[in-house]
Amino acid sequence: MLRVARLARVWSTMRSLVTAMSNALPVIANMSVISLIFLLIMALIGMRGLKNYYPISIEEDGGRWRFDDYPHSLSTAYTIFSGEFIEPLYTCFDGAGDALIGKPMCLITILFIFLLGNLMVS
Repeated sequence: MLRVARLARVWSTMRSLVTAMSNALPVIANMSVISLIFLLIMALIGMRGLKNYYPISIEEDGGRWRFDDYPHSLSTAYTIFSGEFIEPLYTCFDGAGDALIGKPMCLITILFIFLLGNLMVS
């Protein structure tokens, strides 16, 4: 680390690069806080809307992608937010079965999390 500091003192381009990175840190911190708040809210929305649409037997479907409790809900919302929404969507479809409102509710909620997350980041 000291070599980088010594190199930044000698090279003007390295100094400008380190200065630009240090100036960007507050913006990155603000965006991280906004993303965290968004994930917390989306996890709560998923728990509220999709809690009953997941299979009861956790061992059969792996049990990772569900909105039953808050830690799994937060993990599922992060997975959807990251772009891999197909597996949680199919797990929700399997749990919804033949319920009339189940599959559209799964589709609307998961796509809502995915699209709003991507709009917020871009």
